[in-house]
Amino acid sequence: MSSQQTLPSPAATGPVPTRGEPNRGGYIVFALACVAVAVFAPLPYLTQSMADLAEADIGLAAHYALQPSSIQLALIVHGTASGLALGLTPLQWAAGVRRRWPAFHRLTGRILAAAILVGAATGLVVAPVSYAGLSGTIGFSLLSVIWVWCCVRSVATIRAGDLVAHRRWVMRTSALTFAAVTLRVATGVSVVILTAATDLGAKAAFDRAYVVMPFFSWMLNLAVVEWALRRSGQGE
Repeated sequence: MSSQQTLPSPAATGPVPTRGEPNRGGYIVFALACVAVAVFAPLPYLTQSMADLAEADIGLAAHYALQPSSIQLALIVHGTASGLALGLTPLQWAAGVRRRWPAFHRLTGRILAAAILVGAATGLVVAPVSYAGLSGTIGFSLLSVIWVWCCVRSVATIRAGDLVAHRRWVMRTSALTFAAVTLRVATGVSVVILTAATDLGAKAAFDRAYVVMPFFSWMLNLAVVEWALRRSGQGE
């Protein structure tokens, strides 16, 4: 998420880290998950009306079809901007792209940062009417605020030429962006477990699982990143 790459003094910031994917297989899975959710999550809302989606019982459309048109518009913009941010995230971690085409890396970083700001702002608009109720309002609002904060810090540190701190903040920003994937995977797994282990139907299991996802989907990701940073001695 670079805006201007100025190499810092090693004495001031420590050794410059290599910010490539830890292994090719893991990176491919990460990238495919990001792109899949980035494309297919907002796609129905961009190709059909909310009323048609609600009638077809697709996703949470039935809930949001009851909301004012301003909320529906904010939801569509949120999904599109957040999807763009998610789709661009793997590019920021591609070491080859960063080395060979630094100008492209900076450009996509700027677009990614702008998409996060739009996605977070519209997320705050939609959060008060979240399907998850109060849990969704608080959890998704916190996600939006912390997401912007980490994004701003990642931009500020690269402008200051601190590549080590920039890497830390990009990791945190990426973890929060990836919450869109964790939300869907964790909800799906939880529904399967609940329906198998209880007498709940799929709808009731989804409702029970979804109420914790506004917190779980991003807190888990952030906790993993913080653990990894401290384990590698890079935590603040």
